Amino acid sequence: MIESLQRTHRFFSKHAIGSRDSTSCWLRWVRWQVGSRLLPYPIEVPWIAESRLVMERGMTGATGNYYCGLHEFSDMAFLLHYFAGGSGRFLDVGANIGSYTVLASAVCKVPSISLEPVPSTFAKLERNIRANGLTGLVDARCMAAGAGHGTIRFTSDHDTMNHAVSEDYQGPTLRVPVVPLDQLLAPDEPTPDFWKVDVEGYEAEVLAGASRALSDPAVSVVLLEADGEEITATMKAAGFQCVAYDAFSRTLTDPSAASTHGNHVWVKNPAETESRCRAARGFDVHGTRF
Repeated sequence: MIESLQRTHRFFSKHAIGSRDSTSCWLRWVRWQVGSRLLPYPIEVPWIAESRLVMERGMTGATGNYYCGLHEFSDMAFLLHYFAGGSGRFLDVGANIGSYTVLASAVCKVPSISLEPVPSTFAKLERNIRANGLTGLVDARCMAAGAGHGTIRFTSDHDTMNHAVSEDYQGPTLRVPVVPLDQLLAPDEPTPDFWKVDVEGYEAEVLAGASRALSDPAVSVVLLEADGEEITATMKAAGFQCVAYDAFSRTLTDPSAASTHGNHVWVKNPAETESRCRAARGFDVHGTRF
């Protein structure tokens, strides 16, 4: 319990919203801890604008959204600013329960393609799609993206934290279908211009199957959880630059000088992307405007 409280304190103290009003974050934390124990079923809570999130105990990212408004503040604010005008398409690879998909499609009203390979987590993604009335706007698929066609082993006993594992993994697993993004994203359809790829260390394989799509001039932004020499080489070869996003000044900055705790941000045309974000409408979350 003490360790959990310490982790929560660190999260609030480093969060752009939590550090400004930690008292309100702690009150929401208490409300969730009590309510989620008294109500032993998924709880639907109001989120950004008119959107909703359906949550259960143990969903760290989702509960972070409830406590602080946006769990991954700079990345989620970037997505909101980028899509605020209602134009574009979003690709969510490793959608989990769909927090980013809800922001793109429920708040900003843009279409999304959302991939989540684990059936139990995919059911929770679909639940959030239904709760926000997004059935016609989100193309949700229970599959993984990778370097080629086939299957891959995933853990099956880590709830929303399930991830790809090697063949010698000893714990409970299941096999899920894998399709390369170059096959999934039809060349005769508009390519999503903003991607989020969060696949627990499997990012290099996802990018290996997306060389054609990544080279499409329409692709402007890619958020990647992982980095490394192979990923850096792939992204630079496709014309991307690694940047950091300051949600308050709406500027793209040198990532080495920024204090970030989210994804790695890659953009193809920094000046154009920054201009688009600067022109976007503002958002108010828990009393903080950005």
